[in-house]
Amino acid sequence: MTYELLISTRKGLVVGRSEDREEWTFDAPQFTGWQVDYAVSDPRNGSIWAAVSHEQWGPHLHRSTDGGHTWDEATAP
Repeated sequence: MTYELLISTRKGLVVGRSEDREEWTFDAPQFTGWQVDYAVSDPRNGSIWAAVSHEQWGPHLHRSTDGGHTWDEATAP
């Protein structure tokens, strides 16, 4: 089983992975320069959802279906 750790910061999102929860590998930061308010992994299908915000462009919701390597912005209703 692969464990996943989502670290939301004021300067982006970092995704970490581990097989044993003792040694972790971390991907390059995502959303650099954006505040990531919340990030969660959907256990039903493995998608990662990230609520991000920027002082100039406001809040946005993004989804990744490949473990955080690429992101799609959710459309506004």
